[in-house]
Amino acid sequence: MLSVENLTVRFGQVVAVDNVTLSVAPGETVGIVGPNGSGKSTFLNAVNRLVPSTGTIKIGNRAGPGRIGRTFQTPQVHPELTCLENVMLGSPDRTGTGLFGAWLGRPGAGRAERERREKAAEYLVTANVPTSVFHEQCDSQPLSVARGVEIARALAREPQIIFLDEPAAGLNDDETSDLVDVIRAIRSPDRCTVVIEHKIDFIDRATDRVVVFEAGKLIATGPPREIWSHSRVVEAYLGVVDVED
Repeated sequence: MLSVENLTVRFGQVVAVDNVTLSVAPGETVGIVGPNGSGKSTFLNAVNRLVPSTGTIKIGNRAGPGRIGRTFQTPQVHPELTCLENVMLGSPDRTGTGLFGAWLGRPGAGRAERERREKAAEYLVTANVPTSVFHEQCDSQPLSVARGVEIARALAREPQIIFLDEPAAGLNDDETSDLVDVIRAIRSPDRCTVVIEHKIDFIDRATDRVVVFEAGKLIATGPPREIWSHSRVVEAYLGVVDVED
């Protein structure tokens, strides 16, 4: 589903991502870990084409841009819109958009709008957002709800890949446990999921495979139960105290 070969990102003389090759299979959930400045978020930004890079990025069976859904370290929601409306913004359905398209599509416009709302509500349920807040503005919701709305909006894009950038940051233990259930619920043979996170227990429970970055390089990859005993990982990651981005 995702194939990256020899990906490199430079900012002047600084090599933020250094010749990384990584593949993620359909249906797989991969966790990316590493100390501060190891290139994790820059890697995601490069695959998203948000920063210039060299190397090859293939999504699905083709090189170039694909359908990607993403969440951010700080949730990016429209505070004045409701939770449901935020998710509807992610829908790839543009039926009836524009003056001409709206005029031609008037008979079916109401039906299409209802279908978009119904799908948005389904995605919110999958993301564990309480139904009681679907029609409430996002700016009045706690962090856990904002993160759920972002995940639901990412799902609404009907993506081939979902990137989650520190989705458990700021969540308490119960909320983090609920998020593990959400990550498991969004698994699909039609897409893969890539998660950046510092909470090791969360990574262990939510992912199939862990990839470790250090100084822009991919230094290890393997199942959660095995990766933490890797000597290079112990030195580069587990030995760092109070790791934060």
